[in-house]
Amino acid sequence: MVRVSLAAAVLVFALIGAGKPALAHPHVWIDLRVELLFDANGHLTGLRQTWLADELYSAFATEGFDGDGDGTPDSTALNALLAENLRNLKEYGYFTVVEDQRGPIATGEVTTFASTMRGPQLQMVFELPLARPYDPRAGDLRYAIYDPSYYISMLHAERDDAVSLVGAPDGCGLRVGKPPATAYEIAMAAAVGKEGQLPTGMGRIFAETVTVACAAH
Repeated sequence: MVRVSLAAAVLVFALIGAGKPALAHPHVWIDLRVELLFDANGHLTGLRQTWLADELYSAFATEGFDGDGDGTPDSTALNALLAENLRNLKEYGYFTVVEDQRGPIATGEVTTFASTMRGPQLQMVFELPLARPYDPRAGDLRYAIYDPSYYISMLHAERDDAVSLVGAPDGCGLRVGKPPATAYEIAMAAAVGKEGQLPTGMGRIFAETVTVACAAH
């Protein structure tokens, strides 16, 4: 049985910490891996995202999922949890912003997803399609993945394939930009405990921005 969604789990995670020393933002950590998917025409069609949650959140979110007692959370329960998470995240664009020089690029609804355990960590994989294919040779494209409240820290994993281009045309490359947060903003986040809130949209300044550039036609 699915106990809580990602958003609800984060809220409960905060509540069960009441009475303990307040911790700074963020409270949940997710390592990202993103595959940018291109079609036969060299157009970007979507982002396949892999979210790997920290061990503490993973243990909390999957508590009670070991239905057969083998010590591993049941795959059916994990996928049901992810399905519920994605239904809630749809309202927030799946925490993903895609844009070019003209502004936001519309994305579609996630229908392909799977969840597994990687050791003690919960791994969630899903494909976020663009509303229509985008030709990156017409202009650079950028994306950022982040929780606007910065309750969850979401950064690309420290590995060579944290971001990859799948089926991209020749002449395409990418750059991962560091979060623009200043020392003051980092200190402000560190001073906010579990019961506190950062200014609306603060999570954006703690997000990495990935730029995809392709040679023009």
